[in-house]
Amino acid sequence: QNTTTQIICDQQDICKSETISGGECDADVLCAAKTACGDAVVDGSNGIDIILRCVEEDACKASTLKCGRGSCYLYCSLAYNSCKDIVVIAQNATSFTCTGNCEFATIPENFGDELSVEDSDDKKQFC
Repeated sequence: QNTTTQIICDQQDICKSETISGGECDADVLCAAKTACGDAVVDGSNGIDIILRCVEEDACKASTLKCGRGSCYLYCSLAYNSCKDIVVIAQNATSFTCTGNCEFATIPENFGDELSVEDSDDKKQFC
């Protein structure tokens, strides 16, 4: 069983414009404050199952999600522009699921099976 590393960006701008990346594991990135992950790159391309949750206003605005080799899950809350202008790169994923406010041309259609935790103090590295 894979280990899931959770990265929590829960203050305004705390992960803004950062690259959050890691190795061969599962990652759950929570962007839980205004612009917490704006313009950030969540690079899960070396990982397996990747989850990005954008739950506040502009939380993931203009960010990039690079999915891993497993399931890729994006949650966009109904908060204003939580995922506006986000770019999702999912060509290597076995599945992609977006729930919530996913009405953006830069988010691919859902495909494959739906994706049915330990804390990290490092805000920019998982695994």
